[in-house]
Amino acid sequence: MALSAYLKKSEVPKLCELYEFASGGGAWLYVASNSDVIYSGKTYQAAAIRRGPISNGGSGALTARKVRIDAHLKIDPGHLQLDVSPLPETTVRIIRCLASNTSTYEIVFSGRAEKFSISANIAQFSCIESNILTVVLPRIIRQSYCNWRVFDDDCGLIESEWQKIMVVSSVSSDRMRIYSTGFSSYATGYFTQGYIRYGLDTRFVTGHTSNYVDLQIPFGPELAAGATIYAVPGCSGASDICKSKFNNWSKFMGMPTIPSNNPVIWGML
Repeated sequence: MALSAYLKKSEVPKLCELYEFASGGGAWLYVASNSDVIYSGKTYQAAAIRRGPISNGGSGALTARKVRIDAHLKIDPGHLQLDVSPLPETTVRIIRCLASNTSTYEIVFSGRAEKFSISANIAQFSCIESNILTVVLPRIIRQSYCNWRVFDDDCGLIESEWQKIMVVSSVSSDRMRIYSTGFSSYATGYFTQGYIRYGLDTRFVTGHTSNYVDLQIPFGPELAAGATIYAVPGCSGASDICKSKFNNWSKFMGMPTIPSNNPVIWGML
């Protein structure tokens, strides 16, 4: 029987809400309850978690719904990479089901984390619903840089064929810089705008010089000398990078001859 049918009964059984967070190949499963719940063969850990009402983000039929989730999670929030391109976004799903029979359920929200903050060990997620009708059109912008994101389906490159295995030599005191002799084997800037993977964690690379890379956000203390990491090269979207670095010119989706200065504003010279 569907959940909606149960809700029409005069005596409604106890309900519970399940929360799924997924990012970078990892998933974290929680239930707003004082005991764990098994759903679809997976264990959802009991957590102090609550949400606000699911509401429209604004006026108009194509406006995506939004919800705020407050949670005291037993994980490093740095695991959840929140829509920092080109890092993988964090998807969020809320499922309501019967506490006594989780096979009777409904999905009340499915979207992604749009904003994230943490204070006093409470993580706050501002989430927006996934809806193809909210995609801004046109998809292709007339610009000199490529419209695709490196390693996406349109780019066509396979990330696993480009990632490099490195062994960490040392980490700076602020943990924002990682040293490895392996970085020296590649030209300065090769990993800039790429990312570093360590376990389920991913960090954006803001710069690469000689034998080190600088990170946008540091890894936790578990990353130390001797650790094995995966380094993925970055792409600025420029046509010369597509040609010389990735040899992927046939998939380039930009207009490199478009002038960078608007002749209406700056004149023809």
